[in-house]
Amino acid sequence: MKENEIIQSIIGEAIKSYGFYLLGCDSDLEHDTITWTFMNKKEDLEQNITIRMKSRRELKLTFMTNAFGQRPIYAEDLTKDNKGRISGLWCYVYNDEQEFVKLIEYFKTVVFDYGFDALERISVPTTETRPTKEMDRYLYENHEELNKRYRVIFNIDESTTHEEIFRIVHDYISETQGQVFEQLKETLIGLAAIVGTEYANVSNGDWLWDSSKDICWVTKKEKYPTMMYPLSTVINLWREAAKHSFNILCSEYKSMSKS
Repeated sequence: MKENEIIQSIIGEAIKSYGFYLLGCDSDLEHDTITWTFMNKKEDLEQNITIRMKSRRELKLTFMTNAFGQRPIYAEDLTKDNKGRISGLWCYVYNDEQEFVKLIEYFKTVVFDYGFDALERISVPTTETRPTKEMDRYLYENHEELNKRYRVIFNIDESTTHEEIFRIVHDYISETQGQVFEQLKETLIGLAAIVGTEYANVSNGDWLWDSSKDICWVTKKEKYPTMMYPLSTVINLWREAAKHSFNILCSEYKSMSKS
């Protein structure tokens, strides 16, 4: 069966005039899936329509964006129907090429009847309390200087353990709840520099920058690296007033450990 041609001719051509293009077709042999992703990029906003095929008999249609805090929306949640679905299986099911074509035609209908509206709903960040690309870039370019400066501010020296450092971050998060994010932003970036440095030191890792996503992370040096996003971690913990922020930071630190 020529799945690529069918999906492109039925859906790809139909949504082209709306700004969507085929970003790629990715195969995951371990999970026996193939994913087609159509993207519409509007400045920093990315809207994606994906079709995922599993075991060459099940299909899933998903709508998602990169807007902060927004979750994917699945076709079955929009339509509330059971068309082509069998209880207990992965999603929409087909048995041959004819049924595959019918499902792709149905997906096209879902995109136009529900999908575009769904994408617009999840194209707005859920909160302004979030890391921005400017903040991530600032952290990436200045993490060494920020780390040194804020260790002095928070009385952290070479004898301070990582547990004590994470307790300082936890206490700051707890003590500043209800205050204005914009007024705390610089300090949160400084704490992210400290946290990221702790992650990098324990793993002999590096600070890296992803120009395609405008975000920095700390990565562990190994064949299958562990990646941590210090700015997102600190800001998310502050935004959610996480009571367990100390344990979360310690858990991430353990994941980055060289052992």
